[in-house]
Amino acid sequence: MPAELRADMMWAQRLKCVFNIDIETCRECGGAMKVMACIEDPVVILNNLKEKGEYQDEFRLPESHGPPQTSLFG
Repeated sequence: MPAELRADMMWAQRLKCVFNIDIETCRECGGAMKVMACIEDPVVILNNLKEKGEYQDEFRLPESHGPPQTSLFG
């Protein structure tokens, strides 16, 4: 078995184990699915999210719930 195929299988297994996401089974019909491409370019991913309205250029940090830390040991 080629190393690339083993890496893909490990990636799919990790998603299932850690996040309970099964990319090898169709959610609609339960049939077998296969990875045909993997997009890793951040520009392509962000452009796709922007088109769907799921990305904002500005992210806000959550409000602080405690006083700022002034010293680690003090």
